[in-house]
Amino acid sequence: MRFDRTTHTALFVGLVLVVAPALGGEYKRPVTPEDLVAIRAVSDAQISPDGKRVAFVVAEPADPKKPKEQPDSNIWIVPADGSEPPRFFVASPKSDTSPRWSPDGRYLAFLSKRGEGAGEAADGDKDKEPKQQLHLIRTDGGEAEPLTKLRGDVEKLRWSPDGKAIAFTARDPKSEEEEKREKARDDAVHVERL
Repeated sequence: MRFDRTTHTALFVGLVLVVAPALGGEYKRPVTPEDLVAIRAVSDAQISPDGKRVAFVVAEPADPKKPKEQPDSNIWIVPADGSEPPRFFVASPKSDTSPRWSPDGRYLAFLSKRGEGAGEAADGDKDKEPKQQLHLIRTDGGEAEPLTKLRGDVEKLRWSPDGKAIAFTARDPKSEEEEKREKARDDAVHVERL
């Protein structure tokens, strides 16, 4: 495994969020399976261009009362020198992931499954779950704005070196026929024979 600045920062932030609360008290009981399930996972640490801040993703533990729901993840920010505690930066009822700083550090692009309304997909179909789309927020505050409204999920993003464009990849949406077959649980593969 290659250890670079991002890896070291991610490990540091992870230790701060997971271990620090335990340091305040005396050892009182053994670790239980419930403790392990309740651990927050820290990932995707991104250092700002000026090196002063770190954006990262915190995945909250799954709710045992709602096992079919995906756990929530939010974007946090912390000063790189540790002078302040980590704080929420981008949070929504749906997962926010993949924070990426603009080259000038004024914006943070990220991926989220926020829909236009509760349960509404990006293409307007209220029966479908919202698709993961590209969003943008100013780092000095404000509301996140959607930059894409595609029928398929946006999966990866990258800023251009001059900060004037964002490249991204998106998964092609399923055709109507594929969706009908999936709903009917028709997963047969038809092969032509000669």
